[in-house]
Amino acid sequence: MTLECPFCNTKYRLKKMPAVKVMATCKKCGQKFQFDPPDASKQITQQQEEKIKSVEETPQVYRQKGPGLTMVLILLIVGVATVDIWQLYGNYFSEEVVNTGIDNKINYWGESIPETIKINETQYSLVDDYLKWFSVLYHNRDFNAVEEYISDLLEENNEINSYKLQTLYLVLSKIPNVSTIDQMKNVLDEWCSIHSNSHISRLVRGAFHISYAWIIRGTGSAKTVKKKAWSKFREDLRLAKKDLEQSWNLNPNDTNSSSLLM
Repeated sequence: MTLECPFCNTKYRLKKMPAVKVMATCKKCGQKFQFDPPDASKQITQQQEEKIKSVEETPQVYRQKGPGLTMVLILLIVGVATVDIWQLYGNYFSEEVVNTGIDNKINYWGESIPETIKINETQYSLVDDYLKWFSVLYHNRDFNAVEEYISDLLEENNEINSYKLQTLYLVLSKIPNVSTIDQMKNVLDEWCSIHSNSHISRLVRGAFHISYAWIIRGTGSAKTVKKKAWSKFREDLRLAKKDLEQSWNLNPNDTNSSSLLM
């Protein structure tokens, strides 16, 4: 096939036909012009079709994305924390309405403990031995017995007693039912008034205010909390802070007050 310059009509013989449009320069006149082979568009179309066909026939391997290592660790931590919270909070009370009575039994330490605790016509079945002290404090109002037991735990500082102490504070401050809030608050105020120099009574009352504050606020996101609840929530946290700081000043060796302040 020959190539002809459109400016000076000089002809050139081509050894190989280009597959696409090209810019050619005439050696004689020096002018540049575009050379369009007759089958160029057809060849381009064939090349595109072959490329598309090749892509379609190539098996695509997709990697299924799974949870990353960070997400797995987060889920593991949340799961462990949930189990711990459930063990500490969820198993202390099983609620049923009854008419009368507090039954007693003997635990494996040889101590007489209540099998059920009745507050405001609501009876709570005993699930943990520590629940005995809930009855001793709020039903019997035996402040001396509670303080003596806690003081004994503090005197011998070891891991077992630390666990017992932390669990006991949790049991004494946890609100099992909204109907018990006023009764618990009155008992704690009386305890703090009678034992004005006791760090224990203020620690329990401070922990109670924290528990009450979160009942008022709820566990939802901030946008779900009513405006009226925020002021009461902050007020109870302020009261908790005051009690816990006084508790720590009275006895800094009991680290439960400082841990609750965090």
